[in-house]
Amino acid sequence: MKLLLLSKRILLSVFLATFLINYTFSVAEESPELKEAFENIELEYHKLRFYLHPDLKGELTTDEVKNRLVKYVEDLNFIFAKQTIRRFTFNPDSNLVFTLVQPHSAYFPGGGCDMPRSGYEIWIHAVLTDNPLYGTYGGSASFDSSGAGVASRLKWDAIHDRDSLTGGSDELKQYWRQLNHITHEVEHIFGAGISEYYNLNIVKDSTMVEPIHHINLFDPEDLFWGQRQDYWADPLTINIWDNNLVGNPTTYEDLMNTIGFANVTVAIINSSSRRCLIETLPDLNMTQIYVTDEITGLPLTDTYVSIWKVRSVFPYTAELIVDNITDPLGMVEFEWGGTFSNFNNLFLVKAFHSGYESKAKWASIFDAQEEKMVHQNNHFPVHLSLRPVTGIVSSNGTTVETNILKQNYPNPFNSTTTITFSLEKTAKVNIKIYNSLGRLIRILVNETESIGENKIVWDGKDDIGQRVASGAYFYQVHTDNFTSTKKMILLQ
Repeated sequence: MKLLLLSKRILLSVFLATFLINYTFSVAEESPELKEAFENIELEYHKLRFYLHPDLKGELTTDEVKNRLVKYVEDLNFIFAKQTIRRFTFNPDSNLVFTLVQPHSAYFPGGGCDMPRSGYEIWIHAVLTDNPLYGTYGGSASFDSSGAGVASRLKWDAIHDRDSLTGGSDELKQYWRQLNHITHEVEHIFGAGISEYYNLNIVKDSTMVEPIHHINLFDPEDLFWGQRQDYWADPLTINIWDNNLVGNPTTYEDLMNTIGFANVTVAIINSSSRRCLIETLPDLNMTQIYVTDEITGLPLTDTYVSIWKVRSVFPYTAELIVDNITDPLGMVEFEWGGTFSNFNNLFLVKAFHSGYESKAKWASIFDAQEEKMVHQNNHFPVHLSLRPVTGIVSSNGTTVETNILKQNYPNPFNSTTTITFSLEKTAKVNIKIYNSLGRLIRILVNETESIGENKIVWDGKDDIGQRVASGAYFYQVHTDNFTSTKKMILLQ
């Protein structure tokens, strides 16, 4: 009888391995480039072990637990076989341990670049949830001194029988959370998403300098996430259960068909970099901002460029790190350094040029990784295209520039400077001056101004009549239908 059961398990393992390899190649058939890439594919296998708290067993027999865990591993293999070379082997007789203690040291001697790059094991450590009303939650990526990667401190409501779960049920929702959390942490173990994609789901622009540009994954018109749709089904970004970004899947089939990895996730998982972050990044000592004319594509020289490093979690603190103008190539180059974390994984660029609409653009550490790992570029360029402001003809036949804010003159200045702006119609105008930290220092105008060109002089003083210090300042013109901001330099 034992021999028969063993034979069945061997046949099942062979079937699953064959299925997953064939599935990978069937995906590759959709693209000649993918087909060529997969012709010489070499799969990477990782022994998978479960370390479970005894309370999770409940009234299940050990054999029932084993049978259910086999299906967890099947699903994990299915998810990773879609786009990656990673596969997981699991022997339920020898790789399942019920334990009251954390199984790993949570410490690996040396840094991430010293970890084993192949042949390491993956461990899954789960305990019974301490929040029975919510159920499954939690987890983190940890590492054992042996080099094993651990999806650690997962909190589960139960060990589920996948095949008995019905679409839309709370049981399937709990099972999917578990699978989503395991996948999320295993992605981290392979080196993807260090500092978390989900920390960029919502980020506030706290610079107080127009144009204001927030990030919101759940806004259908969000410019940042609208250009990164490959992230939407990645567990590092969000749980896809009933998520309207990806069609609200709530059945097992829809969930398994929808889940996927961002392009940069795939590239990192398929590499041997593991937790060696430096190997996944281009040379950030030469991070390049390029500004061009949106119509002609030509570089815009003498464009004012400001760059803030923004904390991606509350309170979204912004620190101005670059204040410069573009060279004849329309470029500003700067060094983006430091330790990358939730406090340093994102920067915001704003460009200001006379005769053009100002523009803001976010860039993240994950964009830099994509440049290196996907596009094989060892430099990190960020491109902004500015739209020229068009003109209209007034009643007397002269051309009136439509709601345009011009560059102050002179600039830089050391005593007074003139701010010039044009209105397409008479309007209530508010002009404010901010310092480089985004603090309001002067309300220069708050009254109705006439159609056409208007000029206002700033004497370099704040609202209480004191001269301000040398440095960069921003002036902002605001009407009911127009807001524009530009930068000026005061030299005492």
